Amino acid sequence: MPPAPPEQALHDALRRAFERHRRVCTARLEPSGDVVVMFYEHLRGLWRVEREGFAYHPGRDAPSTYRCATITEATQFTLEAVCRG
Repeated sequence: MPPAPPEQALHDALRRAFERHRRVCTARLEPSGDVVVMFYEHLRGLWRVEREGFAYHPGRDAPSTYRCATITEATQFTLEAVCRG
């Protein structure tokens, strides 16, 4: 089986991390490929796949505020900076 596309792999990694760390955040994969991070019903931001890795945007039209090369880095940033607690 071929590897999952990067947006699907990030979505799956975030969902597992939220469950493992008992966070109330959720991740949703949009048809556009954006991985949306929600806190209850509130948008916390979204991840977009870029050529060099992943970019975090605090809102749909906001410029990215964090970039990283790996899913591990994106997951760690999300747990520590976006969905703390």
